[in-house]
Amino acid sequence: MSNRIGKLVAVGVALAFLAGVALGEISRVVYSTIPASPTSDVPGMPGVKFINLAGGETFQAPWRSENGRWWVVTARTTLATTEDEVILKGSELSASVLVREGTPIPWGTNPNALFGAIDDHMGVNNAGQVSFSTNLLGVGTAVDDVVVLWNGTTFVPIAIEGQPVPGFSGTEVYGAAVDSATVTNTGKVAFRASATVGALPTTEDDFLFLDDTIIAQAGLSIPTGQIGSQPWNLFNFEQYFMSADGTKWLAGGTLTGPTASDVILALNNNVVLQESVDFGGLPVASLSGRVLTPEGDWMARGSYSAASGGLDFVTRNGVLLIKTDDPVPGGLPGETFDDAPYSICFFAIATNAVGDYIYGGTTSNADVSKNAVIVFNGQEVLLREGDPVDVDGNGVADDNAYISIFSDDDLFLDRNGYFFFIAELRDDAGAYIGEAFLRVGIPICKGDMDCDGDVDFDDIDAFVEALGGNPFDWPYNCYWRAADCNDDGSVNFDDIDPFVALIGSSCN
Repeated sequence: MSNRIGKLVAVGVALAFLAGVALGEISRVVYSTIPASPTSDVPGMPGVKFINLAGGETFQAPWRSENGRWWVVTARTTLATTEDEVILKGSELSASVLVREGTPIPWGTNPNALFGAIDDHMGVNNAGQVSFSTNLLGVGTAVDDVVVLWNGTTFVPIAIEGQPVPGFSGTEVYGAAVDSATVTNTGKVAFRASATVGALPTTEDDFLFLDDTIIAQAGLSIPTGQIGSQPWNLFNFEQYFMSADGTKWLAGGTLTGPTASDVILALNNNVVLQESVDFGGLPVASLSGRVLTPEGDWMARGSYSAASGGLDFVTRNGVLLIKTDDPVPGGLPGETFDDAPYSICFFAIATNAVGDYIYGGTTSNADVSKNAVIVFNGQEVLLREGDPVDVDGNGVADDNAYISIFSDDDLFLDRNGYFFFIAELRDDAGAYIGEAFLRVGIPICKGDMDCDGDVDFDDIDAFVEALGGNPFDWPYNCYWRAADCNDDGSVNFDDIDPFVALIGSSCN
């Protein structure tokens, strides 16, 4: 024991100059549409603002890399509608514009070809490569849909409408729907290609790809674990996901056969949820949300049949987490999840490599300005509608800005202990003031470097390693930020004594 603690002191003195990542106590605005706030300035575009639309919809779903270093999100600006959309590529609390609608594409020979509207479903890997799909401008509607990879140097088209579908020798070409682009850590792009054109019958012209490899094909690929043995009928728009290592994929869609049981969600072509099939003791009626993380964990939300009471549910990796009418963990006395304010009740799901998760839902709270919550790990309310937020980044909620409405599934939970989300904001009088992309820290057990619920001698070596490391290269499925034992926003020499003092404590 004495040798290990001596090792801490020696390393701490040598690395006292190292600083870590600042921690936050309240939700902090990363970007917003509040006109008077600098957070509404589009980075690198002087005079251009994120457009403030009544009811939000400026920022769309954000996506993260496996290591948490990078995130991407689409946003609309005050530029003309033919050039107003951008992709922001960011890290932590800042970003730059990677793509702007209305700018020339860097491939091909058509000088009129411009980036067009950008689909919400994107991907970013640990190297910062970004995948997305767009409808090009200036090229004609027969060749305007394209899946693109930013490879770190330039933009490369992966699939273009009108170009041959791999494996069909020119007899089949991509149609007007190529989308759902995700990029693996090796730079391969997964995407959906729907309604291809050529010799194939319409029952076989929907595909899921990983680069030029067919992952699944409608009419031929038969998911296991289903009722019966029906092939895929179609793959739904923006419901195809690939893990960062390329070994797991999740897809939503329908089977051929009876419509009463044709809706499915499949992991690696094995059905994990199916319409009319019992899950958690009740038959599933519909699915309203699904996601696969870069690590390969999946979550979904949906509803049971009307005959079963029409309850709503959330699952992670096939485990039922919560359903309508259940008590809100850490909520107000007697507060339950309730679909009266919102018909599907649960509006948000996210998880990370550490195994933590969140879900959001509406509740029975009689105060309609506070009846939506985000729950962390099924234990406590992390955020509630009406919570104040920090707009100007001074660490204090003194900006007369409060969470009004959480955006459905526009969020992620990273491996560094941060929850990013999109929400509409209001002032203390209840008036809408703008939409924001925000970040808040999740509860972390200080000093628990192996996430086993306590601080003991097993945490010492990882704590020492954290002093000289950073959250993005952290090799463990636990939080690097747990080494910030004095809560000053840094990981350095000053954390050693507080860490030693925590040895023997428990967070359970």
